[in-house]
Order: sequence, then structure tokens, then C-alpha cells
Amino acid sequence: LIMGLGLKGKAQYTVGTEERMITMNDVIIINDNQVMDNYMISPDFEGIALIISNEFFNESIKGVDDISSLFIFSRTHPVFNLNEDEAQLIVWYYDMLKMKVNEQGNHFRTEIVRSLFKTMIYDISNIIYKLAQISEKKRTRGEVIFNEFIKLVETNFRNERRVGWYAKQICISPKYLSETIST
Repeated sequence: LIMGLGLKGKAQYTVGTEERMITMNDVIIINDNQVMDNYMISPDFEGIALIISNEFFNESIKGVDDISSLFIFSRTHPVFNLNEDEAQLIVWYYDMLKMKVNEQGNHFRTEIVRSLFKTMIYDISNIIYKLAQISEKKRTRGEVIFNEFIKLVETNFRNERRVGWYAKQICISPKYLSETIST
């Protein structure tokens, strides 16, 4: 997982076949199994980024409430803009995480970093929650189905593994659900 924040200038890149542009206070989220290509940055570009292993990410987010909203939003909005205060909050987390990661003599370094990261995820999720409320009115039928499916999986994955069951809960055919979530 890569999470970044543009601080100055602009950059562009391609993920899959979609071109993305990053400017000041834009957050980028690149999930596992996405290929980033064709990047170009302006001479004055500055930014920060966290590259997080799947293992650390999964361990850190255990117990985070409504993590599906972060996953869904990052899938549909891999680049989104923050206001100045929100961007400064992310920079603060980045600086604190960097300081703690480099604190070799701290016996609790890993736990502190994990806790800071988890707290940052909550703050980012809160920002995303606000942004999602605004963009919710513009969602396609496929996005609505995908969101409903993810929420159902989040609460029922221990008991239900059949696509047909999930499709029935959403009132669509299993084939349509499979086609919708695979795009």
C-alpha cells in the first residue's frame, strides 16, 4: 500500500490504464496489485509517501471500525484533495511516524508506530467519511452494489462464502454481482 501527499508542484502517473494528476494537498492511495507507470513530475514537485507492507497494514487495522468505507473510497477516488488543516495533519503524522521508525533504542517502537498509524487511519477515514457524504449523490449503480457487497462481506464473511447468498441480499443475480464487483 502506498499513501502519499502532494506538497508542491504537480505529478502525474498511470495506474492500470487511468491517468492521475496530483497537485498540492492531494492524497494518493495505491493499493496492492496495482501497477503504477508513466510518471512525470514537475521540477518543483515535493511530496511525502508511506509505503506499508500488507502484513503491517492488516495487523494495524485490526479492529478499526468501518474500514470498508476507506477501502471503497480509495478504490473509487485514488486521488482526493484535502484542505490545508487536513493536509497539515497528515504531514504531522508522517513526521511522527518517521521519527518513531528511526528511534532504534525504543523497546516499544513497533507498537508505537502501529498505534500512530492506526490513529492516522482513523483521521483519514473521518476525512473520507465527510468527502463520501458529498460524493454519495453522484454514485453509479455499480458503485452502490459494490458498497453494499463490501458491507455485507464485512459482517458475514465468517458464515457466508457463496456469491449467490450475497446477491440475494442485494436483490440481484449472482452473475450480475460477479460482473459488477470484478470491474
